[in-house]
Amino acid sequence: MPTFLSVLLVVKMTEAAHEVTRGHHFAPCKDGVEQLACPGTRQCIHKHKVCDGRKDCSAGEDEDPYLCAKWPCSHGVRCEESNTCLNDPQLNMCSGVDPVCGDKSDQSYCLHKIFTGCFANTSLGMKIMNCDSCFCELRNKTSKIRREGMFYKISGAGASRPDIMGRICMERSSNLFCDGSDDCLFGEDEDPELCYKKADHVQEQNRNDGNSNVKLDTFDIGDFADSGDEELDEVTFDITMFVVIFFVSCACVIGICLIIIIVMFKLVKMNVKPHQEASFNPSFTR
Repeated sequence: MPTFLSVLLVVKMTEAAHEVTRGHHFAPCKDGVEQLACPGTRQCIHKHKVCDGRKDCSAGEDEDPYLCAKWPCSHGVRCEESNTCLNDPQLNMCSGVDPVCGDKSDQSYCLHKIFTGCFANTSLGMKIMNCDSCFCELRNKTSKIRREGMFYKISGAGASRPDIMGRICMERSSNLFCDGSDDCLFGEDEDPELCYKKADHVQEQNRNDGNSNVKLDTFDIGDFADSGDEELDEVTFDITMFVVIFFVSCACVIGICLIIIIVMFKLVKMNVKPHQEASFNPSFTR
């Protein structure tokens, strides 16, 4: 039993020590500007090398997934899902070589060497985005004359690498919905029906959170099952009556038409017969 407790204590201490090393624990280096010291060592790396897809610290602490999920990409563009920061997107995106992003988003939305995707402006920096996953295109609020969309442009690297440019869009999980300001190009984020449903959802959540002890009414499922059968019988009966009335109506129309045809035929025959007899008048004069 003491051995088990000792092992458990060692495991907990190891996990606690690992948690301490996780996160934003990169202290500034004294030797250079914009240099950060790797956790637990004296090795210094440039701050732009943190979460850039390449392990620069000896133990790879600069590419820790927990760290990169919260590390802001202030210089460059974040990958769509892999939380990697592309410090030189004009060199990495649509380059036609092996992708730097773990999710391959830097090579996914390309027409040859032209970027065809979108960007999303997040709290951790600009992020590559699939245009089909966007809710809307963001509006350029600095333009007072007409409605214009927002674009993000990255200057190319010479004649061989064109400029990287894409529309800036709003994610479906954005907190800009129903904030009283038109952020979408055509104001879709402030649609009354959308905001009304959102308000109802928030109120329902508040009611559910406030009423933790809710008493549910009991019911007999057989009552609902019987009512469903009755509704089905009524629908079947209505369809049957409709079919019967339709065929009876067709039969009546056909019968009336036949009677009219027979009467007209007899009238025509009666008018033709006397005329034929009157026209035959042989003469016996000598």
